Amino acid sequence: MALLAGLVIFPAAFSVGTNPDSGPSLLFITLPNVFQQAFSAIPGLGYIIAMLFYILLSMAALTSLMSLHEVSTAFLEEEMGTTRKSAALIVAISCMFLAIFCSLSLGAVERYHFFGMSLFSLFDFVTGQLFLPIVGFLTCILIGWFVPHKIVRDEFTNRGTLDNGGLFHIYLFLVKYVCPICILFIFLRQFGLL
Repeated sequence: MALLAGLVIFPAAFSVGTNPDSGPSLLFITLPNVFQQAFSAIPGLGYIIAMLFYILLSMAALTSLMSLHEVSTAFLEEEMGTTRKSAALIVAISCMFLAIFCSLSLGAVERYHFFGMSLFSLFDFVTGQLFLPIVGFLTCILIGWFVPHKIVRDEFTNRGTLDNGGLFHIYLFLVKYVCPICILFIFLRQFGLL
């Protein structure tokens, strides 16, 4: 979904003469300008499109939040032996606690820095610049080279109920060779090593 959004957002931003940035400035500064300029011929349509976009964005964020919350909740429930309700409560309170301090680091306590960054910037860097590419790279290596291909094929075809039309071999090739190389290239490039 993020790839499709990027395919729509970046050309739209360039087409109206706006330089698309990343992160919050893309979402809250660039996109509203793009919507206003793209639909300027019809008064009010830019606001309606922007409102629909932000409603859909909120739904995407909520569903992503639930799927991320589920991983930690399931871990606490299955591996630590807590009840599901207790596990969900522990995860929710932990996330709220971290979120409060991350939010405050953008205002009330912005003078405190860790490794030269605010807490919000540190978490953003660790998750987005380190964990995301490293875990993606390791996932590709694990799925492509170590998990038996029968298990991967069963997951890819929903235990044989979906006809993949020969796409499994293309998928496996991409996961084994193309994706790890691309992820590694992007990871090294963002730190100026390439």
